[in-house]
Amino acid sequence: MDKAKQYRAIGDDIWANRTLKINAELLALTYGSIVGQLTREYKNDFTKINEKLRAMGYNIGVRLVEDFYARSAMGRCRTIEETGLVLTQVAFKMFLNVTPQIQVINETELHIFLNENPLSAFVELPPFDEDDLEVDKSGDGSGKSSQLWYSNILCGVIKGALEQVAIDCEVEFVRDVLLGDHTTELRISGFKFLKDEVPAGED
Repeated sequence: MDKAKQYRAIGDDIWANRTLKINAELLALTYGSIVGQLTREYKNDFTKINEKLRAMGYNIGVRLVEDFYARSAMGRCRTIEETGLVLTQVAFKMFLNVTPQIQVINETELHIFLNENPLSAFVELPPFDEDDLEVDKSGDGSGKSSQLWYSNILCGVIKGALEQVAIDCEVEFVRDVLLGDHTTELRISGFKFLKDEVPAGED
């Protein structure tokens, strides 16, 4: 059994036997109400909304790690590919019941492709004034930073969780079907395993 199938089997088992299920529609509606509240609070300032969603996700990710290890008994990842497989085949399955695909670009970058995104189910974004959007000059979607990344909370969750296991990286959306793209894609870049640090005053 290859690694992807092995981790997929672990994720399927945890979802089937060790996960308290939450109605997918309720999850989507609850998250949608949060995004709606932020758009009203920040008056469609997408940069601030994206930052707020990321910060919320970061705090969630920090807390999810303990639960993840308690239910999965996974060991520490040693490569970027292994980290990507655990994220997509185990963690995403455990918490969202989806199994994204990954593409490892090199030792410091990988991409996650969400064929299904339970957070954005039933969602259709209204058209925005083009004057409020940055022109995408990169060709890979990275120029869309001033648009609303509806599921940006996921970037924070991944960032916060990986930091707790001594992995430094940056996580960002580069494509989203809600923005008219053909797929929803996240990029994890600057991937670096950190050495375990001993707290000050301890040997």
